[in-house]
Amino acid sequence: MGARSLAILTGTLAFLSIPSAQAGNYDGPWSVQLSTEQGQCGLNYKGQVNVSGGHIAESGLFVQTSGAVDASGRVAIRMTRGSDQLAAGGKLNGASGGGRWHSPTQQCSGRWIAARL
Repeated sequence: MGARSLAILTGTLAFLSIPSAQAGNYDGPWSVQLSTEQGQCGLNYKGQVNVSGGHIAESGLFVQTSGAVDASGRVAIRMTRGSDQLAAGGKLNGASGGGRWHSPTQQCSGRWIAARL
């Protein structure tokens, strides 16, 4: 998958199934930005996701996504498009957060940041 396909893959971010009791503190729209730090996938993406009940409310047609934000703000993300995979983890704290992502199939990685809208 090229940089454009990987950007499409990340456009449907979702948060991995972590127990989400009391996760409503993180519900609502979030601006998310991903950037590549290592590897050749050249992923630089900026978009918006919506957290509802600790889970992402939207999904893509060709991308399988799963994930959650737990009560302490821990985030885990898993996306699959065909044979390509992307996983991310990190933490939200109040109105912002961030963490790291990696694609074992594309052999690249980087950081993500998020801000409550």
